[in-house]
Amino acid sequence: MKLTNLVVVLALISSGASHAASGIFESYGILKINASTDTYYDMQATTGNPDLNGASLGTFDLTQIVSLTLRGGEVKTFKNGISDVFSAALSYRVVKDGDTPGSFASINLPFDSNIGGGGDQKWDETAATVDLLSGLGNGNYTLEVFASANSSDGTHFSNNGGNNYKATFTVVPEPSSALLGLLGAGLLLRRRRA
Repeated sequence: MKLTNLVVVLALISSGASHAASGIFESYGILKINASTDTYYDMQATTGNPDLNGASLGTFDLTQIVSLTLRGGEVKTFKNGISDVFSAALSYRVVKDGDTPGSFASINLPFDSNIGGGGDQKWDETAATVDLLSGLGNGNYTLEVFASANSSDGTHFSNNGGNNYKATFTVVPEPSSALLGLLGAGLLLRRRRA
């Protein structure tokens, strides 16, 4: 009798654990380029939005009025059974070609809403103002991004199979170089007039 009770209890426990699950089923990065509207880029999603992975974000001439702003991101999660999702974040870094990558910075994605009645949830931040061009000089750069969600089952990642989502852009000319060039041209003109 005791053995039968033990088998039943173990079966119930393992049955409950096998139905517990959580994870990420969609993720997006949100960018604003120059004076454009915010654009959602697909990470772990297949929609009509442009894909973030492999995107060319353009060339930015820092002597002009240009901007590349990370506005945030969106993560959609699921939870079944006894699992729960507690938080979500979008992590990013900008790496110059040939440089050793630095650490990631993160944007918290607060809970937004429940989606339907099955435990799906949306987490997002759409008003961040991360200036991705700040402090950059001439060169080619990669914006590297991944999303995560913390749950009772551990941390889930939307990271392109561990490779992260990567978009490229170019910065020309460095403001100090442009200023030096203008100063040199001015001196040449002055010398010609004298």
